[in-house]
Amino acid sequence: GSRKGGPSGQTIAIIAGWHTRLFAFLLAGFTLLSALVFHRAPGDPMQGILFMKNLAIAGGFLLLVARGPLEWSLDARCAALAAPGRRQS
Repeated sequence: GSRKGGPSGQTIAIIAGWHTRLFAFLLAGFTLLSALVFHRAPGDPMQGILFMKNLAIAGGFLLLVARGPLEWSLDARCAALAAPGRRQS
């Protein structure tokens, strides 16, 4: 059967901080593409609002691409474990 609703694998990965930059980049592209395909109706104010909403969401994803994961993310924990001379906590 088809699954409706619920978070995608990429969304869960971003929340957990696993491959944050990659999945944020992919979701930004998907969001921009869906804005251009589904919400580009010049005369419809509601579609304009939805288009701007998608642009804002894509901007948030691109901020994650630029900033990367925070120190509590899985990416940061894996990097800390792999770092030579790391301190035990």
